[in-house]
Amino acid sequence: MPTIDSGRQRARLTHEHLDVVTHLLHGQPVPAGRADAERELTDAGLLRSGAPVEFLAELVAQLTQAEISIDVEISGRDGVSTHGALLTSTLCWTVQGWPGTEEKEYALLDPRLLPTWLAATLGLSTEGSSESEPEVDSTVGALDAALATRGALEARLDAGGSLLDGAAETLGAIGETPGIPPRLAELLTFERRAWRVTCSWRQGDQLAVRAVAVVDAGPQGLWQRALPAEPVGPEPLPPTTALRFRRLSPSETFRAVGELVPRSTER
Repeated sequence: MPTIDSGRQRARLTHEHLDVVTHLLHGQPVPAGRADAERELTDAGLLRSGAPVEFLAELVAQLTQAEISIDVEISGRDGVSTHGALLTSTLCWTVQGWPGTEEKEYALLDPRLLPTWLAATLGLSTEGSSESEPEVDSTVGALDAALATRGALEARLDAGGSLLDGAAETLGAIGETPGIPPRLAELLTFERRAWRVTCSWRQGDQLAVRAVAVVDAGPQGLWQRALPAEPVGPEPLPPTTALRFRRLSPSETFRAVGELVPRSTER
């Protein structure tokens, strides 16, 4: 159910709830497909006499004025979650998701704290060894095959076991995948999560986009996907596409994420 906490300037909403409020703010009828979302907002006391309460109206109005959009996708054993931030010239609204649900928390944040918020959302830490080769190469097809092998092993552990409990078996199975070097097999075995941060903004008449994708392999460190270079579109890549992961230190990762946000001279 939608809810707001105006004292802490935050709300829990779905995209459908936002769409309902947007239509109402523009004096447009709510589409029939959004009837359930409109009823939920009314039952929660967030629509009164067909109009959104003040905090909700201000939140949605500010979101529609965003000049910079930051999208974060994090995938792990429990599924995929999406997060992000929307920045106007003076404000920043963060978006926090959760695997398996469409509801997200929208919270107002001091823009100066955005780098810290992103680091916390991505789970950046100082953990990880740097005592290995700085790059590892493969192909997209080999990676897909290795992930399929790992997925089959994970399915056997759905009763509550951990993939790390059978690390030796997992490492061996992934390492047998053609085209997967031993170092990459280790990264996939100990992978804690994989994430991608995409920043977009208008640059004149064009949409400018920058992105970075990283595998967090826990004790094996942080590895940026250098090839294929971001941003990568939604279209499937040919299996023969070159794949390269480059090891980054925590500080390099933090800097790479921060450099996605455009300077004032770029807008």
